[in-house]
Amino acid sequence: MATKIDLAQVKRVLSREDIFKISKEIEDVHIDSELEGYIVDLIRATREPNENLRYGAGTRASIDLYRASKAHSYIDGKSLYLLAIF
Repeated sequence: MATKIDLAQVKRVLSREDIFKISKEIEDVHIDSELEGYIVDLIRATREPNENLRYGAGTRASIDLYRASKAHSYIDGKSLYLLAIF
């Protein structure tokens, strides 16, 4: 059973403008080509026959992993994401 939340008690911590600004800053994080290659290799590996995986990751999974890498780098305060850091 879901817990009911009183939205009147939820405090705003970021404005809409803050969220758009942070989103843009995350988009500007550079991902090293070696990490891009790693992401592609990782996704391809899930598509190889494997008794532990029924279905491989799709294109959206690689895009989301790429975006998550940028967000992780942003949170760590880096403007460049290298495979060695990952």
